[in-house]
Amino acid sequence: MPRDLDIQVPKDLEAQIERLSKPPPEPTFALTSSQFHRTAAKERDKASRRGIKKLISPANALAVIPHLPEPGEHTHCALKGDFVLCDLIPKIIERRGTCSDLLIATLGMSAANADTLGSLVARGLVAKLSIICSHYFREVDKATTFREVCARLQGKATLIVTRCHAKIICIPTSSGDYFVLEGSANLRSSDNTEQLTIFNDQALDAFHRSWLLSLPK
Repeated sequence: MPRDLDIQVPKDLEAQIERLSKPPPEPTFALTSSQFHRTAAKERDKASRRGIKKLISPANALAVIPHLPEPGEHTHCALKGDFVLCDLIPKIIERRGTCSDLLIATLGMSAANADTLGSLVARGLVAKLSIICSHYFREVDKATTFREVCARLQGKATLIVTRCHAKIICIPTSSGDYFVLEGSANLRSSDNTEQLTIFNDQALDAFHRSWLLSLPK
């Protein structure tokens, strides 16, 4: 006589069968909707920077003048960013004598910088002006700032574009000084803490000119 089969039938069999008969559920995301949190901190920062910019003035560059080194000396500066570096150049030249050959290496510059430097040439305070700027500046601002800078310096300066990230300013003066400025700031830099070392060294002036002017154009 055959033995009875012991079959366990799930109690929720009907429920399982019913689920199988239904179409699969539509795929869903873990979040029913995207969530966002926006803060006005950046806007407040912009407002703060606008307030700081009111405190940036060419006159603030005069604070550096009493600390200019004598021949053979050098001065280390930590600048708080209350003036544009370019504005220090005329302050030095106006107080320490005309410049026969002003050489500047900078990443980039502004149209206002071009006006400042161009006016030194126009006023006879600078006899020769050479500016080395980065090809990055030319490519990024080709249709805007770079073009305007070129237009404003036309006939007043030699503008050299090359792969250079150096920030160096060589200012030989008629009083016998050979100021060389090495630092972190570009000509148009302000509103940032910057370091600057000012040398009064003819040999260093010649050294920087030799390699800067030999860079491929």
